[in-house]
Amino acid sequence: VSGLSNYSLVEQDGTDNEVQLLAQYGSGNFFSIDQDGERNIVRQFPDQGSDADGRPSIDGVIGITQDGSDNVVWDADQRGFGNELLIEQRGADNFADFESQVTMEEGSGNFASILQDGTGNKVGQAGTGFGAYQQGSGNSMMIEQTGSDNEAGTQQVPLANLSIGGLALDPENRGSEGGQSLNQIGDGHVFELTQDGDDDLRFLLQDGSGNEAYVVQGAGANAHDITQIGTGNTASVTQN
Repeated sequence: VSGLSNYSLVEQDGTDNEVQLLAQYGSGNFFSIDQDGERNIVRQFPDQGSDADGRPSIDGVIGITQDGSDNVVWDADQRGFGNELLIEQRGADNFADFESQVTMEEGSGNFASILQDGTGNKVGQAGTGFGAYQQGSGNSMMIEQTGSDNEAGTQQVPLANLSIGGLALDPENRGSEGGQSLNQIGDGHVFELTQDGDDDLRFLLQDGSGNEAYVVQGAGANAHDITQIGTGNTASVTQN
């Protein structure tokens, strides 16, 4: 689908349902997925922006809601600026990843929000190796996990030079889109993580200048590895 202000709504009830291969290009597009049940998956896209003609997504929204257990958000891509990616999972043993959000030019950044309510939920390990990745300026990422035995950034990724969405990273920038950690590459990013319970932050990588990371964790939680490369970075970890 291409153009302006396209709208797509997918609703699925039951088990072993899949959503895949939907792409939107242009401005003001909206894509909503609502899955209720078990072992449902959102795979291979949804994708907003960066088609063969290089058209970005501007002010696009992807909203994904999953209720149940063993559900997976495998992949969601947005390339452009002013986009929002909203993932909400309620239940147990759910996995949430978004492959990438890339700011393709100067302007407002993209925003990603992942909310998980339950036990044994994870951000950054959906079986594909994808993690949560943002590249560009002014992007922000917020993750909130309520419950116990949840994890954010479940495995460390190799440091390597790469190209995302046709944009080559500077040789001094390091990271991996295909990883199971939380990655922000560029400048002026903000990362916020709130965990309420016996949870873990495994690996967070910020590479660039002026990045900020704020982590609030409940009783029994751990912050294992926060890496910031560049200048003017701030890391704040509060454990209650």
